[in-house]
Amino acid sequence: MKITAKNVVFVMVDVQKKFEPHIKDMPAIVKNANLLNKFAEIMEIPLLVTEQNPQGLGRTLDSIYVPDNHKLISKTRFSIFEPEVENYIESLHDGKLSIKVDSNPTYHKHIVLYGIETHVCITQSVIESIEKKYHPVVISDAVSSISPENKEAGLRRIITEGGVVASTEMVMFELLQGSYHPHFKAISNLIKES
Repeated sequence: MKITAKNVVFVMVDVQKKFEPHIKDMPAIVKNANLLNKFAEIMEIPLLVTEQNPQGLGRTLDSIYVPDNHKLISKTRFSIFEPEVENYIESLHDGKLSIKVDSNPTYHKHIVLYGIETHVCITQSVIESIEKKYHPVVISDAVSSISPENKEAGLRRIITEGGVVASTEMVMFELLQGSYHPHFKAISNLIKES
C-alpha cells in the first residue's frame, strides 16, 4: 500500500540522552532522524516525538532537529500507544489520515517509526499498531539497539508480524513520488547536505 503525505504520521521514538553512549551507530541514527524530521517539516507531515520515562532516561538528544510543530509525548509503556498518542493520531487531519481499503470497512493509517530500541519500543509499537489496524513502516537505518543482535532480531520480528522495513531515502522518495513535486529540490538539497 502506497504511503502518501495525507495518510502518514512520523513517530520518532525515544532518542534520548541516556542511550547515547551505549548505541554504537548513534551518529547514523541522529543523521537519519534529523533528515526525517526536516523532511516531515517541509512536507507538512505530522511528527510525534516520544520520550520514555524522561526523568530516568533524559530528554531527546540536543543534536536532534525537532521542528516547532511537533507533538511531544512522554510515555511509560514500551509501545508508543499511550492514550494521549492514540488520541493525537486519531485527531490528525480531522480523520483525513484514514484511507479506505477496498470495500473493507477497516481503515489503515501509515505510521513511520524510527528511534530506539528496535527490539523493544519499536517492535512492541509495530505489533500493537497492527492490532489497531495501522500500517507500520520501520526505518531500518534510523533505528537501533544497544546490541546489534537485538536490532537484527527486532527487524526480523517486525517483518514476521507484518510490519514493513524501509530506508530513510526509500520513504522520502516514495512520499515525493517524482521530481515534479514542488519540494523535490529542497529535499534533494537536504539529502546532499546530510
